[in-house]
Amino acid sequence: GDQRGLKSPETYFYRVLDEYANAETKGLRLRTNQRARAAVVDQTCSALPSVETLPESFAFKATHTSGCNLLVVDGIIVGHRPCVLTGMANSRVGDAQSISQWTMWLRESVVADLFPTFAQAVEWAHTERSLMGRVVDDRLLYDACTRWLAQQYARTAESYYSELVPSLLIEKVIEDATELASDLKCFVFSGQTRFIQHVDSRFTADKRDTFYRRVLQDSGVQRWERMSLTLKGSIPSTGPPLSDTVLERARGLCERAGEGLEMARVDLLLSTEGALYLGEMTPYPGGGKHAWQGDLDGQLGRAWCENGGGS
Repeated sequence: GDQRGLKSPETYFYRVLDEYANAETKGLRLRTNQRARAAVVDQTCSALPSVETLPESFAFKATHTSGCNLLVVDGIIVGHRPCVLTGMANSRVGDAQSISQWTMWLRESVVADLFPTFAQAVEWAHTERSLMGRVVDDRLLYDACTRWLAQQYARTAESYYSELVPSLLIEKVIEDATELASDLKCFVFSGQTRFIQHVDSRFTADKRDTFYRRVLQDSGVQRWERMSLTLKGSIPSTGPPLSDTVLERARGLCERAGEGLEMARVDLLLSTEGALYLGEMTPYPGGGKHAWQGDLDGQLGRAWCENGGGS
């Protein structure tokens, strides 16, 4: 982030499994040899800092995949986006003694209308159990670390992630005494920010997703306009809209981060004091599975085409 003039939250731990990125033959051996991989994963996870040396609030995440992150506030896990893991050893169907038993249970669950499709049953079975509400300790971090690093990202719909080298990050949580930072998610098309999504109260039942679009006024000036559309199942904020000053600052940072990319969602953290930090970037917003209200999907598609998408 700093290379493009963007601030990132303070980092307490960052480790890349360089062994994957070194010689091609060594990387291939780690991807295919379970014992060699386990040794590298154990060495990496054993190097995690002790919880006693970390602040009471921090974020722990894998950077080579989707999900696989924890948010700890005052020593308690208040946010957990579970991984979708590969291999029966990670399955939530713990009483299955064989692949055939495991598969039979999943197929029966579909017949019993527990899941709409077999594929969704498999994804549920491979998703790690929620850690919400748990007190964080060294063993919990080590176990999460080994689960997250024990696999490459495998969803075919997000195939580019499978090329990323596995890595882990522990960083500062942006907060003040009463409130966590909110998210500003920029939809950037060929270096142009067309929409910004403001996500407020992320870890509460009152979560809000508010979208803004940049429109040309009769005066010839570009201004930000709050939209009435949002994600299905969510609602936009009913409070005062974000100021053009904040949205323009976000736009400038996002366009710097998304320069040279045909499409990316660039996520910023907005502190209650107004500071902006780079959170993450993805070419797959919502894994491509977002359901939108009204014509928002169409507006995003048109913005992509108008800025050279698919050319």
